[in-house]
Amino acid sequence: ITVYGDKPDAFGQEDAGLLAAMADQAAVAIANARLIDELERSRTEIARRADAERTLREIAATVSAILEPDEVLQRIVDETTRLLESDGARIDLYDPAIDALRWSYAAGETMAVIPDWAKAGGLKPGQAVVGTAFAEQRAVHTDDYLVDDRFVHDDPAREFVASTGIRSVVAVPLPGEAGRVDPDREPAGIGR
Repeated sequence: ITVYGDKPDAFGQEDAGLLAAMADQAAVAIANARLIDELERSRTEIARRADAERTLREIAATVSAILEPDEVLQRIVDETTRLLESDGARIDLYDPAIDALRWSYAAGETMAVIPDWAKAGGLKPGQAVVGTAFAEQRAVHTDDYLVDDRFVHDDPAREFVASTGIRSVVAVPLPGEAGRVDPDREPAGIGR
């Protein structure tokens, strides 16, 4: 805090003491405002986590109650889109017959239209974020796919990303055999 005056010797030690007390009060007010903001962010995060945990419990109960895996997998992409407040989510299942990840279940506006490359086959292991996560069996994240030099930029996946406005992507592999296509079943999410 700085105080200005238009006369010489306008302020003395008492004024400096008063100004110091005002500065202390201002510091307390600023600290309180920061704590209130932090508390609100914490409440929001706790509510988000509680929602996520509730949704996971509901999905677990659904898995037990529903005998149709297509319903469960579609619900997972629907809820993932909602919980992460994303523009879309997708589950791609690995099809060893074509050595590719097939677009199987989708939710959200960015995933509303299945691109031709997905209809014709899918992503190869190691291709794009999804294929990399599958090939390396770990979570893969990019803040901006279009400029991330870890990925090839002349394939149909890049065209899809650019046309839909996608930038940030995170993908994790489904563990074990869960990420493989059942050759006798056509996933319900196709065409949604």
